[in-house]
Amino acid sequence: MELPSFYNKDNVSKLYKVNYSKIRGELFDKKIDIDRKKNALVLIACQNEFINSDSDIIEILDFIYSNIEEIDEIFVPMISHPYVSIFSPIFWLDRTGKTIKEGSEISVGGVLRGDFHINHLISRNFSMNDNLFKKAVIGYLESVEKIGKKLIVKNFPVSFGSLNFAIIPSIEEAIFSHSIMHRKQPHINFAGPNPFSEFKSVFVPDMADFIPGNDIIFSSNLGVIRKISLYDNVIFASLSEEISINSICDFVKSFGNCKSIYSNHKSLNGGKMQKCSNIVSEDIVCCKLSNISI
Repeated sequence: MELPSFYNKDNVSKLYKVNYSKIRGELFDKKIDIDRKKNALVLIACQNEFINSDSDIIEILDFIYSNIEEIDEIFVPMISHPYVSIFSPIFWLDRTGKTIKEGSEISVGGVLRGDFHINHLISRNFSMNDNLFKKAVIGYLESVEKIGKKLIVKNFPVSFGSLNFAIIPSIEEAIFSHSIMHRKQPHINFAGPNPFSEFKSVFVPDMADFIPGNDIIFSSNLGVIRKISLYDNVIFASLSEEISINSICDFVKSFGNCKSIYSNHKSLNGGKMQKCSNIVSEDIVCCKLSNISI
């Protein structure tokens, strides 16, 4: 299709109110009546938090508008974490009782030695007493270390409902345009709502099987993976290379039986995806979105 009048490449990273009525008025008569499961587009980290350059956003927008008739469904997994998360600075204190610095590595040994302390005010956010809460946290750390991972303290995360959490307006326009033309609701789901879960992937948390007490607090988005895997071709378009790589690996490990998987990783352009989480797939092609023909 021709680029719509509301698509302005000078505004792709700006924040503004999407004019849904204008989009509907311009595109409503361009109905696409195709019911199939051939091409799925998965938009990863297309949230305000991950804006880095206009060129990355333009690449995604140009691909959507150029292929809007051929894209059968759009999936939008959105990342968020509570302010009080196990990897946020507010969760931990050092020996002197001060909040620890971003980048600190928390280990079981460090907690047992007293290098790190759980902020005792944190436990009141959960239905656990201090002892049970500490036991659950140490259990989590033990589980993380058992599989060779680390808990690294990060800056405060993207919070559900915040401006940083929201979809970038220019990409929201493209998603809505597809919805209007195909008469189809985009599939939007959320990753990382639990304070104990750290999602480096939009599909599976770091510790999918950890159970503190009797409450299962982690769940992977296997239902979303199953729906995506029904399509012949899956295109992953992302503004975060790390999150996208981890997500594709989790997808392949779970149900990655699509005929073709594409990714716009800049560092892997022109080649096959390298070994990632013990997964190698000759069907994963990394290239610029403009080089993908669907």
